[in-house]
Amino acid sequence: MESKTDESNAVLPPDKVTKRLINSSAQLLNKTKIEPNIQITDKENSIEKIFLLLHHEKGHDFSLYKLNPIYRRIERRMKINNIKNIKDYVLYLQKNKKEVELLFENILINVTNFFRDIVAFKVLDEEIIDPIYTKKNPHENIRVWVPGCSTGEEAYSIAILFQEKKEKQKKDIEIKIFATDIDTQALAVATEGNYPATISNYVSKKQLEHYFTLNREGNTYKINNEIRNTIVFSEHNFIKDPPFSKIDIISCRNSLIYMTKELQKKVFPMFHDALNSGGFLFLGTSESIGDFLNLFDETNRKYKIYQKKETKVEDAFSKGNLI
Repeated sequence: MESKTDESNAVLPPDKVTKRLINSSAQLLNKTKIEPNIQITDKENSIEKIFLLLHHEKGHDFSLYKLNPIYRRIERRMKINNIKNIKDYVLYLQKNKKEVELLFENILINVTNFFRDIVAFKVLDEEIIDPIYTKKNPHENIRVWVPGCSTGEEAYSIAILFQEKKEKQKKDIEIKIFATDIDTQALAVATEGNYPATISNYVSKKQLEHYFTLNREGNTYKINNEIRNTIVFSEHNFIKDPPFSKIDIISCRNSLIYMTKELQKKVFPMFHDALNSGGFLFLGTSESIGDFLNLFDETNRKYKIYQKKETKVEDAFSKGNLI
């Protein structure tokens, strides 16, 4: 059954959120140094309390995520607030909902940009997008899902590649990209589609001229409507919400590296079910399919491209092939 979030696009950009998120979030990760004397004692009990607070306030469970990246984000917030003991930080969180919000945002920070790893996107274009588009008949559609889309650059990059294919082949195929995240502020940036001029470091001059409008006063590039209209941005937690369906390509890059094997055991079968027969899964260069080669064929090992096998998930589990 197709998810009800397919046509949702209710996230609207508040003023100034774009500049704050794009220019500040990545810088925060790089500039905030951790003092070695921060005392992370009684860590397990305190982390459990922090997870309960985050789940209660934000509805998201981080307990199955890898802990070391979360520890680093917590330590940064402790340093910023001049708190050296994690027990004291728990008390601070309990009294300060704004800090819970800030911690949540920091844990979710995902540094991204257009065509991140340009060679990987070239391979995606040649080995996936081109054959899929070529095989489709006029007036058919292609459905792409980008879970964990953050501020939207990855989704727009894929949309641009499809638009280039449409212009080259002169074939009318509808492209529908569902880009989802749990971070509403990041989604506000994505929905607005307005990015700093520094994207010229990643986007070609031809693409900038064809698919963006330069705002010289603000020194920003805004995505054109022909690209924007191919994407539906919506708030969606792909770990617990119903998945999208009848998908040709899932691009989930640099999210799975933060998840434990236990959590990946839920995610990969869900991706398998969401994909059409022969559909593709595109991961980040530091990620892999792990123990799930019974569900996916590895079509490009170096650039982490996988194709759905027709194996039923329940059969793979019953035979002990998924551990």
